[in-house]
Amino acid sequence: MKKKYIPVLLIAVALIAALGAWIILSHNSSDNKRADDSIMTEEEDLTESDDEELIEKEEGNGIAFDAESDDAVFEKKEADESAYYGAWEATSDLALYLYGSIDILVKEDGTWEGHITGEPLGGKYDYLGDHMHMNDDLFSFDLAFDQDGNLIMIDTDSDDEIHIVLTKAQ
Repeated sequence: MKKKYIPVLLIAVALIAALGAWIILSHNSSDNKRADDSIMTEEEDLTESDDEELIEKEEGNGIAFDAESDDAVFEKKEADESAYYGAWEATSDLALYLYGSIDILVKEDGTWEGHITGEPLGGKYDYLGDHMHMNDDLFSFDLAFDQDGNLIMIDTDSDDEIHIVLTKAQ
């Protein structure tokens, strides 16, 4: 009689194993579906302004200055020290691409402070008649006015000088 129950027992064990595998697989696929649903929900939650912001970051803001081009001829123009005082910022696509953001405050007391690529910088500057040299342990650069009256940040730390136009901050 024992031999008669062995095939039934084997079939029952096989059915239980198959049922267990089916439950595990269906549970995993429902988790994946929930994950897919949450991804779709996040995508659906994007607003039109989010889309515009993403496009703007990829394409830039459309601001470009001739003085920043590789073939621009740059001649420093002597300027009074007081012409440098105040808050300055970079707004061009080139500045955004290379540095992310630049804002600088030149003070009358011989110091400056600002943020370049999100890093807080500052220190003393040297006024040299046709330009200012801005000293910082992390990043030093020059400021000079060009023949068109633009204030140019000159990054001399690079192999080739990089010129970025700064405008008065609003």
